[in-house]
Amino acid sequence: MLFFVFLINWTGLVVLSSDRYLALRSRLLPFFIWLFCVCVLTTLWLIHRKINFRLQAIKEHKKTLLPGLSVWLFLLIVWSIFRLTGFGWEPDNFGWGRRMVPLLSWQVGFVWVLVSTAIFICRNNQIKESLRRFLNKRVCGLPVKDCIVILSLWIFAMCLWYVQIPGVQGYPPESVSNPDRDSALYEVSIQSLLLGDGFYGHKLVSRPFYMFGLAIIHLFSGNSYANIAFFQTMVIAFLPGVLYLIGKTLGNRYIGLALGIFAIFREFNSILSTHFSIVSNSRMIMSDVPATLGICLATLFCIIWLIKAGNSHYWSILTGGILACTILVRMQTLVLIPVIIILSLLVFSLQKRIRFWINDIALFLSAVLVILIPWMVRNYYCVGTFVLDEPYTQTKMIAERYTEKERIKDFSSLPGESDADFSKRLTESTLDFIKSHPQKVIEFTASHFVRNLNDTFLVLPYELSVTDFRDNAVISRAFWHPFIPEFGLLRNLLIGLDLLFFSLGLVFAIQRFGIAGTVPLVFNLAYNFSNAVSRNSGYRYMLPVDWISYLYYGIGMVACIHVLLCITGLINRGITFEHYNKSQMFELPTQKTTNRLFSASTMLAAFCLIGLSLPLSEVLIPQKYPPMAKEVIVNEVISKYGETLPVEEVDRLRSFVDSPNSVAVRGLLMLPKFLPSNGNHSSLPAVTPIDDPRYVFMLIADKPVGVALIQEDNSIKFPDFSENAVIIGCDRGSLIDAKYILLENEELPIYRSEDYAESSCQK
Repeated sequence: MLFFVFLINWTGLVVLSSDRYLALRSRLLPFFIWLFCVCVLTTLWLIHRKINFRLQAIKEHKKTLLPGLSVWLFLLIVWSIFRLTGFGWEPDNFGWGRRMVPLLSWQVGFVWVLVSTAIFICRNNQIKESLRRFLNKRVCGLPVKDCIVILSLWIFAMCLWYVQIPGVQGYPPESVSNPDRDSALYEVSIQSLLLGDGFYGHKLVSRPFYMFGLAIIHLFSGNSYANIAFFQTMVIAFLPGVLYLIGKTLGNRYIGLALGIFAIFREFNSILSTHFSIVSNSRMIMSDVPATLGICLATLFCIIWLIKAGNSHYWSILTGGILACTILVRMQTLVLIPVIIILSLLVFSLQKRIRFWINDIALFLSAVLVILIPWMVRNYYCVGTFVLDEPYTQTKMIAERYTEKERIKDFSSLPGESDADFSKRLTESTLDFIKSHPQKVIEFTASHFVRNLNDTFLVLPYELSVTDFRDNAVISRAFWHPFIPEFGLLRNLLIGLDLLFFSLGLVFAIQRFGIAGTVPLVFNLAYNFSNAVSRNSGYRYMLPVDWISYLYYGIGMVACIHVLLCITGLINRGITFEHYNKSQMFELPTQKTTNRLFSASTMLAAFCLIGLSLPLSEVLIPQKYPPMAKEVIVNEVISKYGETLPVEEVDRLRSFVDSPNSVAVRGLLMLPKFLPSNGNHSSLPAVTPIDDPRYVFMLIADKPVGVALIQEDNSIKFPDFSENAVIIGCDRGSLIDAKYILLENEELPIYRSEDYAESSCQK
């Protein structure tokens, strides 16, 4: 009855949430609230009459509840201090991004109802022995029932995530969604690789493993951005399943189910917020959500490794291999290597198994190195130094933020300066600033660190309005954007409850598995610290690890449900997590091999092949557009299209190509966009502002280069990707000022610039 009335209230208030029904909603709201309160009191009275409460259950679990309450009080005090002082809330001058999308209150409430129902049904119903045997069978090391749950979560994620994003418009001329900003950089590098020119023309790039994965997706999806997003979503949709396994490992299947659904709802909110908030989600060609999947896998394998503590060396190899792959997706993940070494040392030391730790940590580091070393060697041959990332990303960003604001313009590469010298100069500048301003560095690092902690907790629901029901049902505005949000009574109450269940979950995880139960939290703190040192907070920078808030919240939630059901007598057992035999928690087929050295070598060899696949792909893929002399290209164009061109235009082409600074290049023309006068677009790194309205492109030939075609309007309709495009124009250093664009696979292949009649290139 309570649920039925609640559903009526909720539906009515959501329908009336529009401004058109403001007067009607204002009159009906008191009645809805009164009706809801009457039903709640009636339900509680009926429960009191029908159920024999067993308060003894609270005493039975006080060894867990009391420490949880102590941690909760500590977190409340710390939260209150930061709120009153404003530390971690007042914006810094650098890197203070917007907060990411949170969960909604109804979504968490839905999980509460679902998990409570599942616990009640499963604890009070016997499963037939034949069905039980089937569900306990193992597929790829997992019981069938876990495979069913993971598959169900994957289907649910695909259904919710692959929705039409409202309000999102593309760029002229086609008004379609194309890769933009970071996504455009990735797409340029991917197309360069697929055309045999290596990653971005054999240059230093960031996130190479992510781009390599996207290149594989391109082989199945083609160049359609929608198809690429679909295939990427299919892969990332396994994230809820991985979180399910983490929850199951640290507690039971109910916890895992809650985590999986939390992850699905959080990503769904992010996708719906695309048109009014700066987000990063699975529908975008961004590295943050794939990095989240990698860190979750590394967390899962690390937890199992520490729980087994020397009983199986496979998990150390898997942890190292997955972590190394994630490092090549998100460089900040590098900070987790020393964290894992320290955590594993503590676990093995407490069990007095140092010899096993030495073996496992050697395998862990070996798995990391066999993936990272091939990429470092490749970079050495490109720039003459062993590096993992190009200096324009991390090193340059940190150097710009470790300086006075007016000196940012000094940090650009000097003429003739190599990448190695440029990186060295940036590092020296950063160290000089730290030595001369140590107090300032400590202050902004601590401020960003605290801000990231706040944002991690605010992933949990803190918005619930009793007057405006729009954001209670579906996100309609970015209520999380203010740097210093207003916390009224209801918001403070919700945050207090969030901290309570988080505290209980953390205590339960530590009491069950000790140090292994803190792995997600320590990973979050270490990743947070790496961002704080980089003077980064907010936005998407904490997305790969902010799921720990609803991880421990979910553990505490399920534990409280167990206690409440035990108190009411609806189940006979209280906080009863499933107890696994450590040697049988997971069972890989390779664990049956008697020769451990052979099996470990096989796994390391597999990761070595993964590491080698990146540089080998640059060597094995044949070059489609080798360098050609401009005279040869122009002569081929004239011989092919000379009959359709006026004689004077053929003569103009011949004389134009002979002029200084003229170029003629054949390649793949991609990412067409129309920009107005003086407009710029950061997604095209080689395109700089010019005065006239124009189309801008990227051309992938022997190296990527920007292209601009001057046009007064956007009446020309270019295809998203045009192979065998010939560009004839002027070399402007960072781009080609195109006079002619010929698309050899089009019926009307020639597009002319407004100033195409110029016979030479004038600088």
